[in-house]
Amino acid sequence: MAKERFGDIIPVSVDSGYIINTTVRVSKTFFAWLSTFEGQVKIIEPKSIRQQFKEFITGILAKIE
Repeated sequence: MAKERFGDIIPVSVDSGYIINTTVRVSKTFFAWLSTFEGQVKIIEPKSIRQQFKEFITGILAKIE
């Protein structure tokens, strides 16, 4: 088990990559970190956090336009 900045990471291998099950403190810093993966990461659950991440990205895009 690896210790990362946002919590313990327990990777589970699947055909398309890995599923990571961890507990994190949701923040703009966390969302910015996720953004560094350039779309290669998907928040599966909870859906409310997935929605918050979508709003974070949408907010950035709105400032660019």
